[in-house]
Amino acid sequence: MVIIKKSFQEIMEERGKILSTIEEKLKEEQSVENEEEILKLLEMNKNSRADLKNFLKTYHENINSEEEMEYYRTIIDFVRLVYMQIEEDLFERILERAERSIGPLKANKDWILKEAADIDFIYDNK
Repeated sequence: MVIIKKSFQEIMEERGKILSTIEEKLKEEQSVENEEEILKLLEMNKNSRADLKNFLKTYHENINSEEEMEYYRTIIDFVRLVYMQIEEDLFERILERAERSIGPLKANKDWILKEAADIDFIYDNK
């Protein structure tokens, strides 16, 4: 029996909190401290995305019925339709901010671009 560490609901609640906090930080005045906080949140987002990817991979590998396959497809569709668009929009705004930055966002722009490119990871889990 395979153990999934976090449920889909737990992962998505965590992701929702992270993404909404990033949204709040993007509304604040740009400063070195603000940019450092955004980078910390992006690292948390990266870890949360890895949790989601692991959940999907593990769940898919252990599907035993058509009902479970339908649940899996529903999860994939939900993530594609909702969270990927939210992340894409946030990364676009973060990259725009990085262009104006003289601090941490500018220094980490390549890493941010890599993370933004990884948003479509979900398509690997068809």
